[in-house]
Amino acid sequence: KNAAPTREVFHALLGASNADSAVEAIVEGMRSCGFEPSSHTCRMALTGLGHDSPLTTAVLVLTHEHALLDSTNVTHQPYLCAIGKSGSAERAIACLEMMHSYDVPRVPAAYTLVIRRLSKRPALLRRVWDYMRAEPARVVPQSLLTNLLHIARDLAIGQEVFAAMRERGMEPDAYAYSGMISACGQRHDLAWEWFGALVEAGRKVTPGVLKAMVLSCDGGVQALEVIRRLEKLQRLGPKEEALRLVPLAMAHDGSDALATFTRMQRDGVTFNRWLFHQLLSRAAPNPEATRAIFEHMRRVGVLPNAATYNTAIAHCRARPEWGLELARQMVAQGLAPDTGTHNALLEALGVELYEYATPEQLEAMGMGMNERSFSALLRTPGLSMRSGLALLDHMEQCGFAPAPSTFEALIDSSLRDFGSAHAFLRALDERQLQPTTTVMNKLLRECPRHDAEHVYQVLCGKGVLPDPETFRWLVLACRDRPESAREHFEEARERGLASMAVYDAMLAVCARHCAAEEAELLFAEAHEKRLRPTGHSRARVIAACAAEPARALSHFRAMRESGEELDVAGVHAVLDVLNASGRSDARLLSELFKRRGISAELRVYREALKEADGDEERAMDLCRREMLRQTDMPPYAQW
Repeated sequence: KNAAPTREVFHALLGASNADSAVEAIVEGMRSCGFEPSSHTCRMALTGLGHDSPLTTAVLVLTHEHALLDSTNVTHQPYLCAIGKSGSAERAIACLEMMHSYDVPRVPAAYTLVIRRLSKRPALLRRVWDYMRAEPARVVPQSLLTNLLHIARDLAIGQEVFAAMRERGMEPDAYAYSGMISACGQRHDLAWEWFGALVEAGRKVTPGVLKAMVLSCDGGVQALEVIRRLEKLQRLGPKEEALRLVPLAMAHDGSDALATFTRMQRDGVTFNRWLFHQLLSRAAPNPEATRAIFEHMRRVGVLPNAATYNTAIAHCRARPEWGLELARQMVAQGLAPDTGTHNALLEALGVELYEYATPEQLEAMGMGMNERSFSALLRTPGLSMRSGLALLDHMEQCGFAPAPSTFEALIDSSLRDFGSAHAFLRALDERQLQPTTTVMNKLLRECPRHDAEHVYQVLCGKGVLPDPETFRWLVLACRDRPESAREHFEEARERGLASMAVYDAMLAVCARHCAAEEAELLFAEAHEKRLRPTGHSRARVIAACAAEPARALSHFRAMRESGEELDVAGVHAVLDVLNASGRSDARLLSELFKRRGISAELRVYREALKEADGDEERAMDLCRREMLRQTDMPPYAQW
């Protein structure tokens, strides 16, 4: 129409965009047409930025600069938008810190959005709480402090928050007391002290308080004792509701299941099917307890059905042979196993199920293959690409359409060489499926390093758009070729996709080649862009300075002063520096090993580093998997 675009048109485009590069192009277009960005422009730009975008901070700075130019006050709205779009707690806190540094008026919603992203992160909670306690009551009302109590689950912070509530003349309610009881964890005596304080304050014992008290117990028997004691104090409420909470306190391995069930029988508890199912979910790994519960069900006339067996089978991850035995008992009782039974076995055992029974045997028991079965088989470690593609064909013959997640599972287990990557891409072409960014990232992560750049070019040619994760794996793939790594890092910067993960990847390249000055410059640049470098970032700077021990240890001291925590790779890097310099510092060593379990994790990491041929990223992944395997984690959580 030959019409000149107006400021409103540009604002509409910003609101409709969903990529960082588009936002940058639109802002440049505005300026070329003579429109300078306004506060509203900045708000619309924040709306259009991608989730957890590295450009968020730059837009907030622009907002502040514009406000100074036109003498208007900076409002909190852009900051609320930025915090809401932050994908990590660190980025949300960075936005909050900018509000403080620019003296932007804070509102309760800003703190509400930040603390929602904090869960079991004591170090980060402390930073947020330090800001909150300096705020007036209108900015941090009682409801916000109470929510912080529940999210923190940290006794030291909880006591400070509770004391602050009383200093401000607030009357903590039952929800606040339940938060303090939860913060006590397994310290049952402390939980009773806070319960006594609740009674003295005249607060009602709500279901939340009761649940917190039960969860503070060490086992089901102690939970029953709590219920009996509360009943005697006439503070219990409906007993049936309280008994439903008992299984939550029971051990996951079923070790206390029989004792808890026996005690419940002795106390004359009236069981229903729902309570039986809850007990079975904890008792399942213990055959003796499971048999006792099934027998009692039949005795009181509550006959086990398929759902009952499926509940028990799904929680047999510690005893795979017992899960299959329960499936056979189910058949013997005249109950037909179904897809739910098959899925329950998969939930408990993962692909190990097929080590105990072949698909044909499961078919004979009435548990045929389904989409979940195929996905589990495709995740089998060491599966060849040829076998994986054959499984995909079989899956389609059975009437199941492979989903994108199915192909991602195939990459995880089968991609071992570039020929496999080609076969995988051909399989996508044959099925007329467009590769996604997630598929590209997984291919770059799994394929051999020298082939990563070719894979990237092929997929970009198919119209796949890269994201920060793409450049992270691309830079890491070029770790032995620093010039190529720098080229890809510069490309990420030009596209506005240089996230902290991309900086970490480049820092890993610097560490590999002992490029101390470059690592320090990158680390400082990440700080300037408010990308919040982590202890892992600092560890790579320390490793890059390995040739200069004094320089490396100065970074470690700076890290301690800023309150950052080193991960296992960082501890390993500092120990390497100490070994190389021949220095021994008892105080420094005690700082390194103060985190519980770090010694065992360090041993696992060193073994993983050997297995990964010095590849830190892969070693960390192997270390995490091994540490998960050593804990009582189900197979699906390990995946």
